[in-house]
Amino acid sequence: MGILRCIIFLERIRLQSHTQEITCQESGLALNYEIRDMEEYISCLNGQTNLENIQDVMDVLTRDKKVGRYMNKKYFFFDIDGTLTDRATGKIVPSAQVALNKLQEAGHFVAIATGRAHYKARNFMESVGLHDMVCCGGGGLVINDELIQNIPLDLNKSKAIAKQALSLGYGVLFALDDSIKVYTQDHTFQNQVGDRKEPTEYIYDENLDVDALDVIYKMYISIPKEKESELTLKDTLGNMRFVPDYLMFQYDAKHQGILDMMQHVGGDLKDVVVFGDDTNDMVMFDPQWTSVAMGNACQELKNIATLVTDANVDDGIYNICKKMEWI
Repeated sequence: MGILRCIIFLERIRLQSHTQEITCQESGLALNYEIRDMEEYISCLNGQTNLENIQDVMDVLTRDKKVGRYMNKKYFFFDIDGTLTDRATGKIVPSAQVALNKLQEAGHFVAIATGRAHYKARNFMESVGLHDMVCCGGGGLVINDELIQNIPLDLNKSKAIAKQALSLGYGVLFALDDSIKVYTQDHTFQNQVGDRKEPTEYIYDENLDVDALDVIYKMYISIPKEKESELTLKDTLGNMRFVPDYLMFQYDAKHQGILDMMQHVGGDLKDVVVFGDDTNDMVMFDPQWTSVAMGNACQELKNIATLVTDANVDDGIYNICKKMEWI
């Protein structure tokens, strides 16, 4: 394209998404760029009518010399297990890693969306080269590698459930911080169902007073599935049974977590794209944005998805990103 003397003028400022659209009159090209990523360029564009080298500007704005890539910036949220990772190995699918890299290179916002606690998901986020995450079932937000939010369970409701479970003779474990530690009065939980199915440090305190707790992030109750009806307060809080032996209570609002993240980063909800594979991802599949079900997803998720791609191990993430021209 060479050196061009072009008149650059401001077309539109979208405050919510922090983007400006500029047009080169000579080429007719429209470019979008992120204010927060391009502060130096914005400061010199404001009030300026001439640029000596429009090619340099375009190269920086698009990062990979593909004009217009920023016009369609998306905000991607990926589930981990069965979506990014192969359930057989627990490792990220190689083509999915390539897709993550290319999405970021193209200027898109790319984040994890997981029910995992922050301390359990942090290493994975970093290992795949990402810096933003919705975690803790939607209660945790990591932005630019910083945990800025971690919402605990409703304290009164969780105490009521715990006291009912204890009165019924079941063991209760309390996660009181963002770590592998759980607190309990005695060995009842382990005697009834054994150890938790993940690395755990047990802190035993026979004087543990449920009423004295000032925060609870998660609870684990050793109640069999066929006995759940005894726990009449169970459904006053979000709960799930990832393993058959015990019931887990945690903040359960990944959809709200995405909304919270979008409010922080200033994107448009119509530009959100979520990826998932299981029933616990259904809450993220909102008709106001694009929802992608993996080919290995459950049928319930596929039924409400905007798009269905190949199985994750068959390069499903990469293939749909390429097909939709996101990369």
